[in-house]
Amino acid sequence: MKTNLFDYSEFWIFIRRNIPLLAINFVLIVAVAIYYSFFFVKKEYVSSLSFLAPQESSSISNLLQIGGMNNYNSNDIMPQQIEPIFSSKTLKRKIIDRFNLISRYKLTKSPNSFELAVKRLNKDMVLEINEMGSLGMSTPISFKISCYHTSADTSYQMVKYSFELLDSTIRHLSVSSARRNREFIESQLALNSRILDSIKEEYGKYKIENKLYDIQAQLQMSLSSYGQIKTKILTNEVEIKSLMQNMTEKAPQIRALKNENAILKRELQKIEQTENPDIFLGFEKSVKLNPEVNRFEKEIMVQERLLLMLSEQLEDAKIAEAKNLSVLRLIDFPYVPEYKIRPRRAILTGSIVAAYMTLLTLLLLIVYIFKTFRQSDGIYENRKQLEQ
Repeated sequence: MKTNLFDYSEFWIFIRRNIPLLAINFVLIVAVAIYYSFFFVKKEYVSSLSFLAPQESSSISNLLQIGGMNNYNSNDIMPQQIEPIFSSKTLKRKIIDRFNLISRYKLTKSPNSFELAVKRLNKDMVLEINEMGSLGMSTPISFKISCYHTSADTSYQMVKYSFELLDSTIRHLSVSSARRNREFIESQLALNSRILDSIKEEYGKYKIENKLYDIQAQLQMSLSSYGQIKTKILTNEVEIKSLMQNMTEKAPQIRALKNENAILKRELQKIEQTENPDIFLGFEKSVKLNPEVNRFEKEIMVQERLLLMLSEQLEDAKIAEAKNLSVLRLIDFPYVPEYKIRPRRAILTGSIVAAYMTLLTLLLLIVYIFKTFRQSDGIYENRKQLEQ
């Protein structure tokens, strides 16, 4: 037969028997909690300020980036980067050193004083983020910095100094980004200038090799000469037909005209098929050279446009590097607080009393369970002896 090791009625009887102990402990812990909350714990002031999130890159810059073109002059800090900058240990170290917080937190003799001071400072200096949006698409729209300290003036100085540090760090990062962009654009500009000079040099050698001094003018001269010669041949043929009505083919005039046409036709063939032009550019030669000429001119045009674009971006990058303006706009300015805000003494006292009494009740429960087990073991042993 199994026995129930935990009887609620017996437990409440056990609690009632220990009511004097609970009452004495309740009175003592209330007294200790009141002393701790009202006389030992120092109340703190809070000073705060709010500022708008920096504006992100313009829609045109975003479209350029989506289209595969990098906007090298976009050196703005994104709103999502404010929190990691604010949480950086470099910024926290400057605040700790400025306000001697290691001594205030009584961590001078601690082997890990800085790390412990940072943890304490994270509770005394808080960054709150006001976001807009939902479903994982929220965007920060404003930030609030709050600094707690037992001195009203120190809390004001802390929040003011932390904002100045955050603002100067962001401006330093923006200027550094602009400098890197400027250096990158300058290197690209120099590289593309060398590429353009190389293409022009190669194109110049190609034109000299093929005697392409002025392609358009040479083709125009060839076409003009070709037209004049062709017209002269047609005129001679008409005249030959006219003379043959009264003369034979062996007539000196007809033979002279035919000889002249033969010479003119050789000149036409020379214009059409010559491979080594002096001034006149052969038509077949021009057809062979045109693709390569077009390729050279297209590459030169592309490089010149790229150089123009890089030159414009270089000017913008120089302006961005020289610009050292704040991107954080204050909307709530800090002030020296007049009233202490934490800790709330009544809540702190109640929390201490509730926690202590809960632990005491759990301790009584453990004692009761232990005594019940002891009694159950004794009953089992007595039954075993009686059975024997």
